[in-house]
Amino acid sequence: FTRSQSLRRVSFESDQDIQLGSAFQGVSTVESITLPAQLTSLADCTFSLCSALKSIDIPAGVTEIQEDGFEFCEALEEVNFLGDHITAIPEGAFNGCTSLTSINLPDSITFIGPQAFQNCESLTSITLPEGLKTLGSIAFTGCNLTQMVIPAGMELEVYDPETLPFYKCTHDDGMTVYVTEGSWADEHFNELWGFTSMTKAYSAD
Repeated sequence: FTRSQSLRRVSFESDQDIQLGSAFQGVSTVESITLPAQLTSLADCTFSLCSALKSIDIPAGVTEIQEDGFEFCEALEEVNFLGDHITAIPEGAFNGCTSLTSINLPDSITFIGPQAFQNCESLTSITLPEGLKTLGSIAFTGCNLTQMVIPAGMELEVYDPETLPFYKCTHDDGMTVYVTEGSWADEHFNELWGFTSMTKAYSAD
């Protein structure tokens, strides 16, 4: 299907797992894809440059999305993970998804890679996964976040403030970061979120 200019909607006859490779890379006309229910992984660039794709449901059994999986899907507005088996959002996974407004990140995710959400300029709110341990450089650069929620149990193990995971990620009016009082995020707030455009607020119990 790569570079097809006529494909609009895709569904699969079987719910069985399948290796998609980069089958849909550059299919700029496809608007809707229903993935097999038993799918377990998405390869590098599987849907990159699918510039008309508007939403996607990630089946519950998917454990892996590889690099640049949805890069430059400029019309993509919503990503819905149906399960909690995925452990990583890799480098560039949603880079350049300029229309993305909604994504639910399962708490099973432990790794968000460099540039994972770079230039998702329509993304205004995000809740980080409770299981998150590693946060890559400029992961959210170019977003317009007004709100970020940090779960009480989230404790990063690998992070470097100098890699600027949240560099230029806020709306012009600033961003409120919600943390639980006494949590890891509360104690380390100034290291990662203590920029002048970010304000700490305590989540309601």
